[in-house]
Amino acid sequence: MIHEELPDQPLYFCARDIFKVVHCTPIPAKQLISALRRAGYKCSGSHCEQESYKTDASFDVIWDIIRCWIKRHPISEQRATYPKTSVILGKEPSFQADFAVLPEVETESRVAKHLRFPKYDHSGPMARPKQPPNRDRSVDQSESGDGTKRPRL
Repeated sequence: MIHEELPDQPLYFCARDIFKVVHCTPIPAKQLISALRRAGYKCSGSHCEQESYKTDASFDVIWDIIRCWIKRHPISEQRATYPKTSVILGKEPSFQADFAVLPEVETESRVAKHLRFPKYDHSGPMARPKQPPNRDRSVDQSESGDGTKRPRL
């Protein structure tokens, strides 16, 4: 899976954070990668975080793709008036993004249905260890030299 990433791109962006800024529905991964590749850029998923992508595209190109997505899938008028959203959507995209899915977007790991971020059921805090039922907590079980049990400190 990590071998499917772009080796020459050290940085990545998290799509979820970008979509939160403009309050729009997220672009499905295959369509986002296809739109970036059709625009002439390289793009792949990243192992660092879910919904994160490595690409050689600038953020201007990424915002243009999001503007094209919002034209196809409009947001509510109330959300469009938010300060950051209105500034970003106030600019027209410099190109028209094509969201048709390319066949080469299907990687070997996706076809084999490998999980990139598996859930671990046995992680996190566990139950407190239980004491044996026959143990007396007020008196230590070991005997002192005279045959009596010594109190536990």
